[in-house]
Amino acid sequence: MFAILVIVHGLAATVWTGGHLVPDLGVLPVALRERNAERVRSFEATFEPLGLGAMASGSAPGLSDS
Repeated sequence: MFAILVIVHGLAATVWTGGHLVPDLGVLPVALRERNAERVRSFEATFEPLGLGAMASGSAPGLSDS
């Protein structure tokens, strides 16, 4: 069971981390260059449900193990 929890945590951490790297390295530079905050808002609206789900599923293994 512990191995499954570690895998779930690792996958969730990957999604959550990627959700920070993509805007930092891709969306934000373009938005700043164009002075267009709507690009950032659009990405956030798309990613937020996935990111929050990843954060919750990444935290669950730690909570269930304690």
